[in-house]
Amino acid sequence: MERPDPSRIRDRGKIKWTAMMLPEHVAMIREYIANDGKVERPVLDEWDLRQLEESIGLALAQNADIKLKYWRDGEFHIRGGKIKRVDATRRLLYVEDPFDTTAYSLEDIIDVTLLD
Repeated sequence: MERPDPSRIRDRGKIKWTAMMLPEHVAMIREYIANDGKVERPVLDEWDLRQLEESIGLALAQNADIKLKYWRDGEFHIRGGKIKRVDATRRLLYVEDPFDTTAYSLEDIIDVTLLD
């Protein structure tokens, strides 16, 4: 029996399987891959909120450097800087780093750690 030449075999990879799938299935798989690894916004209890409030107040009073952990679009992010001000009516926290000043929603903030 003669063996086929491996250089002449052309596998189409994933393409050969997409022909057997409905467009709805392909869309669902793409959506699943896009949302894979995302987490829901954590719900902070009263103790966590009080701790967060104390940390923000202390950092603002001491003008201390902070490490801010916040949630956005299903992912946790960490940012450093100094708290510039707190807007209680719009519920925003303004943090200044060496590049710019950014506003963060107080609902998205998970943790504030003082670095000084």
